[in-house]
Amino acid sequence: MPKKLVAAALILCGLVAPAHAEMPAQNFDPHAPVQAQPAPQAAAPGGMMYARNDGAVWWKQPDLIGFSAGYYDVNRNNPRNPAADFRVEHRWGVSLLPKVSSFFDSWEPYVQFRPLAGLEGTSDGALYGYGGFVMDIFIGENFFLSPNEAVGVYYRGNGKRLGSFVEFRSTMEAGYRFDNNMRVSVSYGHISNAGLTKLNPGTEILSGNVYIPVGWIFGD
Repeated sequence: MPKKLVAAALILCGLVAPAHAEMPAQNFDPHAPVQAQPAPQAAAPGGMMYARNDGAVWWKQPDLIGFSAGYYDVNRNNPRNPAADFRVEHRWGVSLLPKVSSFFDSWEPYVQFRPLAGLEGTSDGALYGYGGFVMDIFIGENFFLSPNEAVGVYYRGNGKRLGSFVEFRSTMEAGYRFDNNMRVSVSYGHISNAGLTKLNPGTEILSGNVYIPVGWIFGD
């Protein structure tokens, strides 16, 4: 019996050895460059992947500059002074809630708060400079709602009397964010002095908006 086992082993070795000899040798070269492994994608709560092709997560937003055109005093309230409305606005890319507490890190793909500042003017000479905060509510990677609140200084020009040089602005905005971070949206805003004076007619503005990364204009 042992002789038969030895003979079988020799036959098996004879069959395997030629096949092994035909395989190319795998020599280790200590000077060969190490292949870089692809960067891991970031995962949002729930395990869904949200990484772009360049490895950055999509919700890390850049500074944006917005250009708006619309209809001032769109509602038929008295006294009414309709005019064309134009606005330039800067929205910072920094997300404020994680600066307050790491508890809000998991909110990033869904809700973010950012500072904003802008200058608004009308075709009849009114000017409004303001600053405030915008809340981005992301609906997936592309659709968003952006309610925002601001306070600023109002100069009437030949336009509508709003009762105070201090005016507050509340705006609801909805739009679409492209993968390159450009945005288009429509917004409906209300400006009033919140009862600081007896004269407080308020005004409403309907606008179309385009936002582009600041880096497109001034470079990274």
